[in-house]
Amino acid sequence: MAYKTLRVLSYSQSIPNISEEYERRFNGESAVKTNLWMSPNERDHKSIASHQIFCVLTPDIYKMTISMMQRSETIKRRISELSDVASDQFFLETLVNELMSTNEIEGVRSTRKELYSAVMSALKKEKTPMRFRSLANIYLGIRRNRSIKINDVTQIRTAWEYVTAGEIKKSDLPDGKVFRSKEVYINDAASGQAIHWSSPDEEQVRQDMEALIQFMNDNETPFILKALISHFFFEYVHPFYDGNGRTGRYLACAYLGKKLDYLTGISFSNSISKAKKKYYKAFAEVEHPKNFGDVTFFVEALMHIIETGQKDIIAALKQSQIKLEDWFKRILAADFTNHQKAILAYLIQPYLFGSRENSTMDDNALKELLSRQGFNGRTYSQVSIKKSIDQLEKDGWIELVKHRPKIHAVSQRFIAYMTENHKLQ
Repeated sequence: MAYKTLRVLSYSQSIPNISEEYERRFNGESAVKTNLWMSPNERDHKSIASHQIFCVLTPDIYKMTISMMQRSETIKRRISELSDVASDQFFLETLVNELMSTNEIEGVRSTRKELYSAVMSALKKEKTPMRFRSLANIYLGIRRNRSIKINDVTQIRTAWEYVTAGEIKKSDLPDGKVFRSKEVYINDAASGQAIHWSSPDEEQVRQDMEALIQFMNDNETPFILKALISHFFFEYVHPFYDGNGRTGRYLACAYLGKKLDYLTGISFSNSISKAKKKYYKAFAEVEHPKNFGDVTFFVEALMHIIETGQKDIIAALKQSQIKLEDWFKRILAADFTNHQKAILAYLIQPYLFGSRENSTMDDNALKELLSRQGFNGRTYSQVSIKKSIDQLEKDGWIELVKHRPKIHAVSQRFIAYMTENHKLQ
């Protein structure tokens, strides 16, 4: 039976006293209490009432948690079955999609090309200024399983600085010691009317964030509840004038990436962007005065969003493996030398799994991979690989994209030839 919100039940004749139902849920054995407090939104102001946020550990939440962990293991297994090049390309594409989504949700303009450039710059640890490199760098830490344990409010400020670097107007920078010092309002995009009133001053924001840190470090609360309730409360408090959504989603991404897998983590914003109405409806539902701080509906809604994202990842990984095996068979059946087949087998992977900006490979990386890992059970010397690269370029099967360092990609001639002449039965 679907979990009904207290607001919905308040209109039901079968529940004559909604306050009693609230007490039953709040004091029930399945209730997870947070010591995080919120005031609901009335029609045109913030309520003076205050409720402790709580979540009922429903059978659906329990089942979805188990399923989420099982899908995470499937994701880990499938990504391990891809080659290093293919898994790297899959990660880069997923990451760029995530960065695009977290920016788009907040109305921050960015292109795939500049985000990919920022990611590559962060990977190469370049020092020259570049837009979004700080954002890319902090997200790259999710794959590296970098710890995100937060013990102090200044660490929240540091995360915000990394996520929003260079993207906040001077007038919207924090004017308190750590956070904002004045109250902010969130307006409805259609009506322009205020729909959320945040904590009124920095002292209250700081107290709320300290309570959140204590909750985040509570080892007794199930991890998925911690991740999603923390996400709600961070956005509810709105500790900064701007950049709250991006920072809150990053914190959720990093935590899910550590507890589940990095691909689930870095798909959080992308999954939300595909279900924005459901996401915002879940926020609004919790803040309704008749729900008394019950966040169960929000947790279930976001778990469904994450579930959809995981299923999309698994389907994409499965298709990637099929595609890769298909092209390996085509290349092995084609009339090229063993050296050339090995080179083409590696160069086809960025083409298959990367975007237009991400479909090339550095010659040095290619030579290193073929001398160390090889292809089809055989390794090759770097000198022989260089000669074969030159011949493939001369024959038009690959193209030189950049001279220093040398970077190549498969040519359209090669793709057309293989597609037309080496179709597998």
